[in-house]
Amino acid sequence: MLQVIYFHSLSGRARRYAKAYASYFGEAQLVASSGDRDTDVAALRAAMAPASETPVTKAPTTKAECLVIGGDGSLNIAVNAFAYSAVSISLIAVGTGNDFARHYLNHTKHRCTALKDWRWRMRAPYQQLQLALGKVATATASYYFINHAGCGLSVDLMHLQPPWMKRWLGSLSYTVALLRYLFGPLSKRTQWYPQASSGQALNGQLVVLGRFIGGGLEVYPQANRQRGDLRRIEIPLLGRWQQLAALIQVKWGGIDTSAVIDCRPVTVTEEQPFILAAAAITFEVDGDIVGEGPVAVSVCPRAIKLNLPID
Repeated sequence: MLQVIYFHSLSGRARRYAKAYASYFGEAQLVASSGDRDTDVAALRAAMAPASETPVTKAPTTKAECLVIGGDGSLNIAVNAFAYSAVSISLIAVGTGNDFARHYLNHTKHRCTALKDWRWRMRAPYQQLQLALGKVATATASYYFINHAGCGLSVDLMHLQPPWMKRWLGSLSYTVALLRYLFGPLSKRTQWYPQASSGQALNGQLVVLGRFIGGGLEVYPQANRQRGDLRRIEIPLLGRWQQLAALIQVKWGGIDTSAVIDCRPVTVTEEQPFILAAAAITFEVDGDIVGEGPVAVSVCPRAIKLNLPID
């Protein structure tokens, strides 16, 4: 089997685990993250050629696997490299938020508590699922996402959560960034009007595919990654204390109980795609800033092969 180990180079744990798996697999190729998504996507495709060029609907001549040792950002880069190819992906979750892995830790049908053990690929039997991906497309580029795409509030929070904070504070960095946002200058918050005729300004807009965002905040309890239903979340322009009250309600009562946050299914057709970031504002996918809107959102069924341990 052709195997590549893609690991987060700034994480000491990821480096140790990558070394252990390289010893276990024997002939796997190591690819360290470079900090540039386009460079990493190109490096992964080059390492997996020609297996990555085999359509997912055809039987590959060589079985190929990419072992991702990192968080949601690392997994996002791998799926952008291998969507609709014969390469399967296995995840060793050592990121800050690990929202993708969290989706399966308490899943009713595909419960995978073994994901907590970084050695699961060495020890546990596993199954292969074909999962849907979300996709955003501008006039010049397109990107897949595994958890969410967003603009406004989610981008503002990323600016308040620099890499050094994530490295030193871990998952606590999400809470610190949120507090900085809630009690920081209101003038630095992104706001825009999604429609010229609308009088309601927005602070944030998200399209979500998985159950969790932001290091464990559950925003889509009914998410089904195999079916690939999308949900949009719109956060109106609110005062400081209104946003704090809304956050508390979402955290302890669930997002569907909020009276101010608008949650609706995303209905997408080729004739009428859903537009995220309708204004020329910055958007991100899975916590990685990639461009400016407007951007069309769609869903891609059976786009990636994922290996999951069988409990």
